[in-house]
Amino acid sequence: MKEKYVLLFSCMMLLVLISGCTQNNTEEARTVNLNLKWLHQAQFAGFYAAEHLNYYDESNIEVIIIEGGVDNPAIQNVLSGKADIGVAGADDLIVNINEGHPLKAIAVIYKLSPVVYFSLEESNITTPYDFINKTVGVKKGTGTDYSYIAMLGNLDINRSQIIEKNVAYDLSSFYNGSIDVWPGFRINEPHIAELNGYNVSLILPEDWGVKIYADVLFSTESFIENNTEVVKNFVQDTLDGWQYAIENIDDAADTTMDYVKNTSSKDHQLYMLQESVPLIHTGDSKIGMMDDDSWNAVISVLMVNNIIDHSPTVSEIYTNQFVS
Repeated sequence: MKEKYVLLFSCMMLLVLISGCTQNNTEEARTVNLNLKWLHQAQFAGFYAAEHLNYYDESNIEVIIIEGGVDNPAIQNVLSGKADIGVAGADDLIVNINEGHPLKAIAVIYKLSPVVYFSLEESNITTPYDFINKTVGVKKGTGTDYSYIAMLGNLDINRSQIIEKNVAYDLSSFYNGSIDVWPGFRINEPHIAELNGYNVSLILPEDWGVKIYADVLFSTESFIENNTEVVKNFVQDTLDGWQYAIENIDDAADTTMDYVKNTSSKDHQLYMLQESVPLIHTGDSKIGMMDDDSWNAVISVLMVNNIIDHSPTVSEIYTNQFVS
């Protein structure tokens, strides 16, 4: 009889354990709305990899990836609550923090900005000094604009000697010679130009004293404070996704193609990812880790060129608590 009760008790305990496991596994996932910086492309391959490999699911997070761009600006959407976490350039983030918006960086993907200015090879425009008396495309209020202002400021080049024209994203005016210098990203537009038969020369901001973090993960201070564990899991899963994408570039390019809605080819996405790796892996620190010196360098660039009117402290701008 005693053995019967022992068996019955054991069965009841097993049912309790099974019930508990089932309850934990079916617990409703926490939704995180992630707003990308731009349209779907290999620039964001690590996020796609993390989702494709179920890294977020394993942390009980349902990530909704929102395509960025002109109609879906990450910073504005995070501030309004439409998105929880966004991707933006360090310069854009500091400009908004300077304006009083309670934002904070929680990890960096691109430790060196892919911003580039490029010209047709035949034009012999190879340095910022060659911009004088030429027509240069500008995209006001973007990372390409801030880097442009800072680069010319470092070299004491008077912008009044340059013909500046607002441009969008159609390269046709560059191809036909209406725009001599185009602002873009070295992982993308120069390759597109060359695929269309145009040889180009690259002018890199870092060669002229402008080094800026790009593709920084950020959120509002209140979201970070109220969702610490979710933010930590999201950052760790994302960085794991990026590590996978870097180590498995071809597979990551395939996954990226599931998100790309335009006519871009896998070869182009593969090129973008290959060109991105050295911009992500700069220095000895791990992926995602940020440092005071790099942020202070960005602050200095923005202050010297009157893009911001006061200098925020690095503690206001970023935290490594979710990376380390």
